[in-house]
Amino acid sequence: DDVKGPVVLYEEPPGCLTRDEEGRRIWECFGDYVITGREPLDGVAVRARAGRDAVLCVPQILRSETRYVRNALLFGLGVAVPGADLPAATGACLPALQRLSRSLRALEAEAQDASWAARKERLEA
Repeated sequence: DDVKGPVVLYEEPPGCLTRDEEGRRIWECFGDYVITGREPLDGVAVRARAGRDAVLCVPQILRSETRYVRNALLFGLGVAVPGADLPAATGACLPALQRLSRSLRALEAEAQDASWAARKERLEA
C-alpha cells in the first residue's frame, strides 16, 4: 500500500498472520522478511522462524520510476507454518511458491494487475 506500507492482502484462515488466539501479531515478526525491498533477496526463498511460528516466502521486487508511486512494487508470496514444520514445508511448498511468484511477477510486468487501483480491488475479493 502506498500510504500504509507493507500490508497483508490475503491470509487463510483469516487472522492467521495479523492476530492469533493469544493476541500476538505474527505479521509484525515476519513482515520485514516477507516484503524486503533488498535486491539480494529478490526471488530467493526466505525461511524465518520466531518462537513457535515460521514463514516460508519468496519476496519480489519490480522497479520502475514511471509505473509505481514509490518507484518499486514489493510483494511476497508465502506460507505461515508452525516452526517445527518449517523443514517439511520447505520441501513441500517451495517449488510451488517459486513458480507462483514468478508467474505473478510476469503478470504484473506485462499487465500491471497488482498495481492499478481498480484491479487491486478485484484481487482482494
